[in-house]
Amino acid sequence: MRMFFESGGRAAPSSINASNDCVPQDVAGLVGAVLIACGESALLAPGDVSPAPARGPLLHPASEALATILAEGGADGLDRLPRTGWTLVAATPVRADFLAAVPDGWAFASFVPGATGWVADAWGPCSPEVIVPGLNVAEWTLDPDEPLPDSEATRFSAFVTERACASGQPMGGRLRRPSIWSTEAGVVVLFTVEPPRGGQDCPGNPSTRAVVELPEPLGHRHLYDGSVFPYEPEL
Repeated sequence: MRMFFESGGRAAPSSINASNDCVPQDVAGLVGAVLIACGESALLAPGDVSPAPARGPLLHPASEALATILAEGGADGLDRLPRTGWTLVAATPVRADFLAAVPDGWAFASFVPGATGWVADAWGPCSPEVIVPGLNVAEWTLDPDEPLPDSEATRFSAFVTERACASGQPMGGRLRRPSIWSTEAGVVVLFTVEPPRGGQDCPGNPSTRAVVELPEPLGHRHLYDGSVFPYEPEL
């Protein structure tokens, strides 16, 4: 997988060394370190990296516990949780996390095994944030001046923007090659950036144009920006 990039849409791209061992080559190099944080309230388990969690019946033992607390309500904010629209977004043997859309964002409910079954561990409002320890994440959009990728596409152009404060400086060599992972539903592309040294101001960051080569033709799958969660389709 190769990536070429240029700041501000300039015409002379530079190449990132494909043999650089410090650059993650695929999902195995990074996805295990991706965390999905719900503000300071909870940390969603990163076990489910599917870009489109099933919105049908929530086939998980914790679903019954969720249905019970939604029906009964109760103290400590449980009565303010939305009654419908919940999606199982991550599950491990010791934790299950659900998200639901609300008018001003998201709500979450997390469950852990108890003595008599799954019990609520944490819940409340949530602004999901993708975190990769030691790196900044960068959001991307498809290049509007390029044709949309078709089913035969093995590359696409995007504009990548560092999300964290960087004093308005271009990413340059701090931009790492993206991690890419696939499911039947779509292809997730996550860009990360090495943080700049020292304290930074936040005047807004310039975009960098990147041409990403996919490991296989896109087919009829969607492309997703892995810097937001739930993952948002760019195509």
